[in-house]
Amino acid sequence: MSETSIDILKSFENAKDSETILKTKFDLDSNPFPKSGIADLDATDEVISKLVPVSPEVTQKIVSYIRDSMSDRNSDNRYLSLVITGEYGTGKTQTLMFIQYLLKHYPSYKPYVVYLDDPGQSLSELIGSVISEIGIENFKRYLWNIFMSHVDDNQEIKNRFIEYISSPRMFTSYSNLSANSKFESCFKSYKELADALLGEKVSRATKNEREEFLLNSIMTCFIDKFKYTNIARYYVGILSENINISKSWDLIVSGQAKDLAKKEVVLLKSIVEIVKNQMGYTDFYLLVDEFEEVASNRLTKKEADNYMSNLRALIDRERNWCSVFAMNPRALEDVKQISLALFGRISNSTITLTPFDANQLGLVIENYIDTVRKNNDSIYPFTDAAVQTLYNGVEDENLKGSPRYLLKLCYSILQDAAVTLDKGQSIDEDFVKSFLNKIDE
Repeated sequence: MSETSIDILKSFENAKDSETILKTKFDLDSNPFPKSGIADLDATDEVISKLVPVSPEVTQKIVSYIRDSMSDRNSDNRYLSLVITGEYGTGKTQTLMFIQYLLKHYPSYKPYVVYLDDPGQSLSELIGSVISEIGIENFKRYLWNIFMSHVDDNQEIKNRFIEYISSPRMFTSYSNLSANSKFESCFKSYKELADALLGEKVSRATKNEREEFLLNSIMTCFIDKFKYTNIARYYVGILSENINISKSWDLIVSGQAKDLAKKEVVLLKSIVEIVKNQMGYTDFYLLVDEFEEVASNRLTKKEADNYMSNLRALIDRERNWCSVFAMNPRALEDVKQISLALFGRISNSTITLTPFDANQLGLVIENYIDTVRKNNDSIYPFTDAAVQTLYNGVEDENLKGSPRYLLKLCYSILQDAAVTLDKGQSIDEDFVKSFLNKIDE
C-alpha cells in the first residue's frame, strides 16, 4: 500500500476518534464550531440558548422588538416587523434562530414561530412553505377537525349528512342512525368517517357518488368558514389525497395554483386562525431568511415588483401577525428602491450585523465551548493570546472579522489541536501562527 493511501486511512481514523480525543484532552463533548462556519439549522434549543449575540446592542434590539410585538394583545393592529441586515457571513441566520428560540420560550404566551430559509419566488409560494413548515399531516388533521365540527355543530347540515349515510341504498352499517345522533359519537375521527364513506368495497359508480358527496360537503364547509371559493378549493386540494384523489402537493406548496391569485391575504389570515384555534397558539411570527433572493438575485424586475406589492398589500390588510426579514444591505436598499411603501412597513426596527472585533471573537468562542462543556466559563483550550493572534492573522480585508470565516477556522484549529497537542496543553499564540502559516502555503 502506498504512503498516500496509508495517510488517507489515517485521516479517516483520526476523524472517527476526534470526539474521544477532544473529550480526553480538552474535556469537550465534541467540536462545537460549525465546520463550514454556517449556522446549524438543526441545533437544539439548549445549544441555541447559549449562542447569545455578542453585541449588547443587537441583544437589546431583539428584546425590544419581542416586547413591543407582544404588547397591546387585544388589538387586531399588532403587525410589527424587524429587519436583520449584514453582509454575507455576519450571522444573520444564527440571529434569526436566536430570535426564534426567545419567542418559543416567551413566558406566559405561546407564539407560533415559522422559520423559512427561502422566501420563494412568489408570496403564495411563501405561504405554501408556511403550510409545509407546520407539517402537511398536521395541517390536514386541523382541516378535518374544522369539517367534523362544522357538520356536528350545524343541525341542518348534520341532518343532511346523516340522512345520506343512513340510506340503506348506500350503507348497511349506519342504517339505524337518526337525525338526533351525535355526529362525532358515530365518527370519532375523520379517518373513521373516510373509511366509512370510501373504504368499503363498492361499485365504481357508488364510490364516485360517495366521493362527490364528501367533497361537496367539505367544500360547502370551507366556503362557509373561509368565505372564498378559491381558498376553500385550495384546502380541499390539500385533503384530496385522503379522498383517494391524486393531487400534486408540489402545485399546492409552489403557489402555482392559478385560482389563488390575489388571495394571499385571506389565505394567510385563515392559516393564522387555524394555527391559533386548532393548535392553541396565541401569536404568529414569520421569520424569513435570505430575502435578497427576492430583492436582488433570483427574480425578474416584474416578479420582484409583484412579490413586494402583494406583500405590502398583505401587511396592510392583515395585521394580526409579526415578521422578521433577514437580508444583506444591498437587498434592503433594493427593497427601498422597488417599493418604498413595503420598506416603510417592514423596517420598523433594523439590526445591522457587523464583523467581529477581537473581544467579540473571544466571547463567541466562549459561547460555543459552553455548548459542549458543562459549567464552562473560559475559552480553554484557546488562550487569550491565541484569539488575538487568530483575529490579527486574517489578512484578507474581505474576511477580516467575518464570523463565518473565523468560526470555520476555529473548527479546523481545534481539530488540528486534538491530534497534535498533548493533554493539558493549550491552543496558544504559536499554535495559531503555525496553523495559519500552513493554510497560507
